[in-house]
Amino acid sequence: MTPRRWLLLAGPVVVLAALGGLWQSARRTERQALDQANAALARSAAGYLSVVVPAGPANGYDPARLLSSAFNLARASFWPGGLQLALGTVPILPDTIGLIPVPDSLVRLLDQGQEVVIAEHARRRVALAPFLDKNRYGMLGWTAAWDTMSPMAATPSSIVLTLLAGLFLAVTGFLQLRGGPGRPLLLASLAVMTSAAALALNLNREVRQATRLVAEIRLATTKRLIEVAATAPGVRQAMLPEIAVGVRVKPLNGTNGPSDPRWGEELGAPVLTAIAATPRTAGALELTLTPDRDSPSRLRTFLLTWLGVLLLGLGLTGAARLTGQYSIDMQRHRIQAWGAE
Repeated sequence: MTPRRWLLLAGPVVVLAALGGLWQSARRTERQALDQANAALARSAAGYLSVVVPAGPANGYDPARLLSSAFNLARASFWPGGLQLALGTVPILPDTIGLIPVPDSLVRLLDQGQEVVIAEHARRRVALAPFLDKNRYGMLGWTAAWDTMSPMAATPSSIVLTLLAGLFLAVTGFLQLRGGPGRPLLLASLAVMTSAAALALNLNREVRQATRLVAEIRLATTKRLIEVAATAPGVRQAMLPEIAVGVRVKPLNGTNGPSDPRWGEELGAPVLTAIAATPRTAGALELTLTPDRDSPSRLRTFLLTWLGVLLLGLGLTGAARLTGQYSIDMQRHRIQAWGAE
C-alpha cells in the first residue's frame, strides 16, 4: 500500500474514532452520574425504612410494617424510579426487571462493608445498598434503586451534529479521491471540524444539565423522605438525618428558606439547598448538596482530547493530498528530464 493510500484510509478512520470517542466519553460520564443518583437513593431508601419501621424480633423490624412501608415507598408519587427490598435473598417487592437472583459476589461485597454495588445482570443498571438491622450492626438484606433519571446525552441535536460531521467527512473523502482544487477540500475539512466542535459543546452541555438534574431529583426525593418520616408514628426525630445520605444536614428553628431545591453558591462552588419541614420539632432541616464537579471537569478534558485526535485525522487526510501532489510533481519532473535527454 502506497503512503497516499494509507493516509487516505487512516485519516477517515481516525476521524470516525474521534467522533465515537466524543459520544463514549459523554455517555460514560452521564452513566456515572446516574449510578451515583441510584446509589444515593438506594441508601436513602434503606435509611428511611430503618427509621420509620418499628423494631421487631431478633434485632430486626416489624414484618407487617416493613412490608407496607416498602410497598408504599415504591408506589409513592415522589419516588423517581424503581425500588426493591430484599431480606436475605428474598425480595419483598415484585421483581419486574430480572434482578433476582443477585450474584453472590455482589452481596458478599455489601456484607463486607461496601456502601454500594452496581448490578448489570438485570434489564437495568441497578444500585444496591445494604439494609442493616435496627442497631445498624449486621446486614439483613439490601435495597436497590434504578431508573431514577433517564439518560439525556442522545438528544436529537447531538445526533444531527454527528450525522453532519459524518456527511462532511464523506464529502472530504470524495474530494480526495476525485482530486481537483484544494479549496473545496479545505472547506469540507473545516465543516467536519466545526460540526465535531459543536457536537462536543452540545454533549458537554447535555451532560452538565443531566448532572444538575440528578442533583435536583436526589435532593427533592431526600427532602420528601424526611418529611414523610418526620410525621410517621413512633419515629425519633434525631434519626431523620440518617435518611440524608451524602447531604449536609443543619437543624433550623423555623421553616424559613427554600422548600423546593434551589441553586446557590458556597465558597465559589455551586450548591443545592432545600428545607425539609419537621412539624413535631416546630422546626426544619436544611439540606445542602454539593454536586460532583470532578466528573464534568474530566469530561471536558476527554472531549478536548478527542477533538485533538479528530484534528489529527483531518491532518492525515490533508497529508494524503500533499503526498499525491508530490508524486504528480515528481512524475512530471522525471518526464521533463527524459524529454531533455
